[in-house]
Amino acid sequence: MCSLRSGILRRFSSQRCFHTTQVQRIDPKTVEEIKIPVPWGHIAGKWWRKNEEQPLIALHGLFDNAATFDRLVPLLNENISVLALDLPGFGKSSNPPNGMSPSYLELIVWIRYVMKDYFNWKKINLLGHSFGGNLSFSYSAMFPEEVGKFISIDCSRFNMSSKPEYLLDDLKRGYMGGVVKSMGIPQEGSYELLLDYMYNSRAKTPFKLSKELCELLLSRDLEKISDDVYRNPTDLRPHLKYMGRPTLLFLDALAEKVKCEMLAIRATGGVLVKYRQERLEKQLSIISQNSPRVVYQVVDGGHHVHLENPERVAPIINQFFETSD
Repeated sequence: MCSLRSGILRRFSSQRCFHTTQVQRIDPKTVEEIKIPVPWGHIAGKWWRKNEEQPLIALHGLFDNAATFDRLVPLLNENISVLALDLPGFGKSSNPPNGMSPSYLELIVWIRYVMKDYFNWKKINLLGHSFGGNLSFSYSAMFPEEVGKFISIDCSRFNMSSKPEYLLDDLKRGYMGGVVKSMGIPQEGSYELLLDYMYNSRAKTPFKLSKELCELLLSRDLEKISDDVYRNPTDLRPHLKYMGRPTLLFLDALAEKVKCEMLAIRATGGVLVKYRQERLEKQLSIISQNSPRVVYQVVDGGHHVHLENPERVAPIINQFFETSD
């Protein structure tokens, strides 16, 4: 395990880490499925090591679900309780009402409802992968006094930002396309058909996953409706173009508001490459002006490094907690 350098006030650290820890299997006895009632149905989640301690809230990326953390959480220290939530329309959570095109700001309102209105937690710690990292970043900026720690794994906030000259067109295309063209119609078919669809769809992107990992994610999405017919109710509306994209200037303004301790993990084969890496490092410098500690780590791996190679990510998170003030 590599050693992290302790963060110093108004400074951030950067270091590449390599790990060989063997992945462990999840003990199902340490995981509890939960459902949180909301006006349109429920929010589902997986709560690992549920005890008196307030959990680390884990938010997944687009078109994933809470199972994206299944291989990472067992490698975290036993005193770290984790509540991984399915975003609305993903995993076992209810889809938002038909006729609506969800925006990422609406999802932040949903997080706020769960944290404050349902659990009544005064302060939370956040872990986000990809789009979940974007939500966690925005929440940390909007409610800076209510977030203690924010851990980001290959955050996609620079992928979902618009240049000012394209912002209006992106908003119109997103909201009208999301409302008119898609009404959250579920996919149905055999298990093999739905698995092949997920695998082949991801194989066309730079962020493909093995069939084994697609099966892990799909296991949380599917509903069996007859002997060999399954339904995948995953909501196809929240595409990046449909999310109320902010500008880069807006993201920089958010960075100025973040006050919590922050751990930013970038994957070498992930989304934070070229100018996006430069934007990330600029924002970490901005955040370090108000944060007591900002730690920046680079790991070898793809966008889903926490799922494909959790042994490279878990020790970094563990030591971040161990060296916390």
